[in-house]
Amino acid sequence: MSKTIFSRKLRSFLQLLIFIFFATSANSISQTLEVVLKRTLTGHTEPINCIAFSPDGKMLASGSDAESLMSDSGKFEIILWNVTDGKILTSLRGHKNPILSLEFNNNGTRLVSSDSEGVIKIWDVKTFKEIMTIDGKDWISTIRFTPDNKFILGEFTFEKVVGLWDANNGSF
Repeated sequence: MSKTIFSRKLRSFLQLLIFIFFATSANSISQTLEVVLKRTLTGHTEPINCIAFSPDGKMLASGSDAESLMSDSGKFEIILWNVTDGKILTSLRGHKNPILSLEFNNNGTRLVSSDSEGVIKIWDVKTFKEIMTIDGKDWISTIRFTPDNKFILGEFTFEKVVGLWDANNGSF
């Protein structure tokens, strides 16, 4: 496993851990930061690639990869978690490739996901159903809703451009 991939997976794992930070002042020149692990969320059987918090902070989405880059285990899933109690709300399946990015819209009603083949999916967070699939045609490592929720922005990593899709009908 390359150092970059290991670093990305480690970063994603560390981001999944919910921390409470307590900063205490040691003296007027320096501060000591004490980090306390509040909860570890377990449920994925494959490495985690990405996470996103809902705007109200009550839900967490985490997206998985395969066992390794050479694996074809096919268990690419998004798990939605209740942040308060750490329980799994549901598992969203439909991607056939590693999930690279997740983002809730700003009112928390939809979740957008992208994978390494450029497939974009929009999910209804209340019903846990897939609303739409968009063929982005290429590796999209970052996906975002615009602030008005009307469009989806996706970064085409290798082409070095940003794509813009209509969030209501998927048109490019």
